[in-house]
Amino acid sequence: MYFGVGPKEHKKDLYGFDREYAELCEAVSSQNRLIIVRGLRRTGKTSLLNSVYANLPPSKIFIDAREISGKGSSEVYSHFITRLSAYMRSRNILHNIAGAISSVELGVKLSVQRQTPLLSAMLSEIDAQAGKEKKTFCIFIDEAQMLKQSGFDAFLAFAYDRFKNTKTVLAGSEIGLLDEFAGESSRSPLYGRVKKTITTRKFAREASLDFLRRGFAQAGKKPAEAQVEEAVDSLDGTAGWLSMYGFYALSESHASALAKTRREGTKIVKEEINAFMVQRRVAERQYLAILSALATEPLAWSKIRNYLEIRLGRGVSDSRLFAYLSALESYGFIEKDGGRYFISDPLIKEAVGGSGR
Repeated sequence: MYFGVGPKEHKKDLYGFDREYAELCEAVSSQNRLIIVRGLRRTGKTSLLNSVYANLPPSKIFIDAREISGKGSSEVYSHFITRLSAYMRSRNILHNIAGAISSVELGVKLSVQRQTPLLSAMLSEIDAQAGKEKKTFCIFIDEAQMLKQSGFDAFLAFAYDRFKNTKTVLAGSEIGLLDEFAGESSRSPLYGRVKKTITTRKFAREASLDFLRRGFAQAGKKPAEAQVEEAVDSLDGTAGWLSMYGFYALSESHASALAKTRREGTKIVKEEINAFMVQRRVAERQYLAILSALATEPLAWSKIRNYLEIRLGRGVSDSRLFAYLSALESYGFIEKDGGRYFISDPLIKEAVGGSGR
């Protein structure tokens, strides 16, 4: 079914992702060792990952970095060791390191300096076994940018260089942070490694309309065309919002479903913005003022600066403004095109409308 409130698990439940699905399948089956799936929030990255992962051979593991977000390096390494050990036991390829793994599983604390060679030894055995079987071992990591603070990208760079039968698929919605983690920045340990990048996108208007029509048809419903068009006009082409609306509309009136989607969606966005602000309280007023201005209309750099200086009652340096805009863009709250910054998600606009005014 197209409609639901969570990520899809199988290709049959994906709509409009034939190209991205084929690209990711091809990338996994080719010589690529590092594959990046990027895109704005709620444009189907996790659903794409899930559906491709489900159809792969069993030589694979899936890590949701949200499980270990905010953890220290030691906890992150322990998590990967635990997951890899479970995989190795299922494949009976523990060999000479079973004792070391058992110690970790029994709660023996190892420093990162000792965990790193253990994790390397585990991947070495897995990679060697994959080579013998003429197969590939795949590590899928969703919301990978959340591992940046733990420094785990350094280990992934090592694995990229060392293990030719192992490939890593990284996905994330905080685009700028994912790019930095995945090696687009020269500061990243993964910088310079060859990578395949796949980008998810919002639906065009006609695709959004077709998505809703087909989703309702799957459930044996045919709402008035005016209602379908109003939902698309209100929610734009964000797959997550459209899917949420469709889910509610299967059991409620159109008006109730649309109102609930906007209410719940706005609440989600506000929580995301608040999480963004936790480490930026000193500049919270500046960020909210920028978001408020862009919720009204797309603006060029100079217009944003003028607005911000009026709100603050003082000048704003180029470096400061660049930092504010870069952070908002990295987290996917704003976008840039043709020299102008804008907010494309209508529920982000709704969540920040009036902020800082």
